[in-house]
Amino acid sequence: MLARHADRRENGGERLDISVRENRYITEFSLKGKLYGSAVHKLEKLWIEHIETGGVLLLDIRGLTHLDTAGRRMLFLMQQEGVQVLVGADEAQQYSTALSPIAWPEAQN
Repeated sequence: MLARHADRRENGGERLDISVRENRYITEFSLKGKLYGSAVHKLEKLWIEHIETGGVLLLDIRGLTHLDTAGRRMLFLMQQEGVQVLVGADEAQQYSTALSPIAWPEAQN
């Protein structure tokens, strides 16, 4: 996968880094930092741009340190729309995805 761009968003003094890597089969958004406030709208904008180009989207949230209610809703919506959410890896470092989008509102604090 080649990096297309990295996006740093200032968010009330806290930063959310969004790195985008893509190849001809898949696009990966990697989030690091805090997803809240205006950063949620920036993620939504990137997602909409991706939808317009099509293809599989993987959202790596292992680097998130905080989510607010709007951030949880955005992740829930993205997963409901087919985005694969990477929440962890097993001992062999193989990707695993969140199994139930219903768990977002309660599980992510």
